[in-house]
Amino acid sequence: MPVNEMTLLDRLRAPRAETLRANIIGHICGAFAGSGLTYFAYFDDRFPLAWALLPFIVAVILGTMWARITAMVSFLVWPVVISSIGLIGIGLDAALVGLGACGILITLLGLTAVAGLTGATMALLCVPVFPASPLLPLMDSLKDLPWALIFLVVIMIITGLLEVKSIQHGSPDEARSCRLAVMAVMFIVVSLGQSLPHRPDTKNDITEGFQSRWYEIPAPVGLTPLTRWIQLRDQLPRNGTIVLGENIIDAEDIDGLSFWCRAVAAKNLTLYLGVSEPYRFHRRSALWMLDRDICAVVQSPDFKITDARIARARYGIPWVTGTWTLMPATPLSLPDAIQPDVLLSSNSVFMCLEAFLPWAWFHSLLNSPPTHNHENQQVQHMIVVANDTAFGRHAAMISTLRRKVAGTVMTFLNHSIKRPFSSVVFAEAERTYLVDQYTP
Repeated sequence: MPVNEMTLLDRLRAPRAETLRANIIGHICGAFAGSGLTYFAYFDDRFPLAWALLPFIVAVILGTMWARITAMVSFLVWPVVISSIGLIGIGLDAALVGLGACGILITLLGLTAVAGLTGATMALLCVPVFPASPLLPLMDSLKDLPWALIFLVVIMIITGLLEVKSIQHGSPDEARSCRLAVMAVMFIVVSLGQSLPHRPDTKNDITEGFQSRWYEIPAPVGLTPLTRWIQLRDQLPRNGTIVLGENIIDAEDIDGLSFWCRAVAAKNLTLYLGVSEPYRFHRRSALWMLDRDICAVVQSPDFKITDARIARARYGIPWVTGTWTLMPATPLSLPDAIQPDVLLSSNSVFMCLEAFLPWAWFHSLLNSPPTHNHENQQVQHMIVVANDTAFGRHAAMISTLRRKVAGTVMTFLNHSIKRPFSSVVFAEAERTYLVDQYTP
């Protein structure tokens, strides 16, 4: 009798075990497939950022907790990996970085399991310094639609309602069919928007340099930092207005400052130089303006070179390059005797991480004053300064992702808000620098 009972129990348990094994294998395969898809969406110019949205669509249709977790793993794995590489590259302990990355990933997956993909996305919006927002691929899929912001809000509401029903009532076949139908309709709407022609007044393609007053020039390649500086100095045009990358020198580096001031004096440059400043218990990126007048009084005991600061990072990596909240900006404050022609403002400059943050873009684009291009058309020139040397051989990947995100958010806002057309260009240390094409 006990043998027969055990046999019966085995028969009852076996199908469940097989189903569990199949589910585990299916979700692992789904995570690998989704991660491969998001890799190309993030780091390959040939594929749109919107591809990173596909695992989320599948998860909403399936409506299960593990499908949502699998989708979030697919979306977050590469941002976590590439961020960890960068943090280790600037000198943080690899073990601490690894533990922190695992902790953040587990926390976000737990939040996704409880609150759903929509709930987790909304929660991440409350962390302004979090760089991997699921809203970014959604913005990319909607960016060519008129009033794209309204479509984004509507889609988030619909998706949230579908997820709430899945969490509360499970995922029966009829509910899954309903979700499939709803997601198919939204996909058709987005596809129609992608097929619409660009409006001439808001067309934004970050590869089309004629829309900006700035030329993006490849930086010379040298064996040492000093040789790169010398080659770059020799390459700069006379009487030019130049923007270099982020963190070219430290604020305490008097020799480095003197080198660039000599270059400014010799070639009559207006130079926007990336500087790493001390801030509380860490470093903070800033952009200083140097010209002949400013450099001439650098040695004066009554003058602080930090008064030449154009912009400071408002957002940074908590406890590394910033805090958890918005940091105060410092406007240009020069002596009355010096009246420079300032082309940039603190709201028109993004410091590295800020280019990945939707909050930073909304704040800057809504507060940056327009300028005029050669056709007297109002334009907002947004400049991203970055330094990806900490990523080593992965620097090109993070540069590609930054350009995709910047182009996506810029185009999305151009179609969502009636405001001057915006153009975005990049000054990346040891990769590119900017030259003002209208400087006489």
